[in-house]
Amino acid sequence: MFSVLPGIIQFNLTLLGENHFKMGDFNKSKDILNNFHKKNEIYYWYKIKKTAQIINKNNNTEASFNYIRNEFKKIKNPSLKIIYDMGNIVKGFKKYDLSIKYYSKVLSQLDSKSKIYAEILYRRGGSHERIKNYKKADEDLLKSLEINSNEPHVLNYLAYSWLERNYKIDSANDMLEKAYALSS
Repeated sequence: MFSVLPGIIQFNLTLLGENHFKMGDFNKSKDILNNFHKKNEIYYWYKIKKTAQIINKNNNTEASFNYIRNEFKKIKNPSLKIIYDMGNIVKGFKKYDLSIKYYSKVLSQLDSKSKIYAEILYRRGGSHERIKNYKKADEDLLKSLEINSNEPHVLNYLAYSWLERNYKIDSANDMLEKAYALSS
């Protein structure tokens, strides 16, 4: 379609491709995605993610996972944003051990006092909790709350995790009350 795309055209093409995707016209969406090349990491990563979603929509979850994993491996020096995305994506495929690996890689390169650090600890903690590694889950979630004590999602997640394990019930109830007050 275009040999070199200015940023605004690429952005508009993502919107057009997204519209075709939402309407279920995956072939038109794929045609648009073919305009994005490795030269622009952001749009190329968008292409990879959207292609994986199309594969998944065609009822092939395992092929979708394999596609995005293999394409990710081809990226020589992925940005922290892409590594973080990959953690979220593989977590969506219930590959919790792999998500922990990606989240840990991102965490190792961030300021340990930043809110994004707290957010990634929350996500990694959730992955640990899903594989029943409760000690590490609690450590991550509590560390996240040390950085950002007023995050209702983290309070809620940790509280329910504790209640399900019949652990620190009074503290869990206090956290739920705080999370509710913060959300209201």
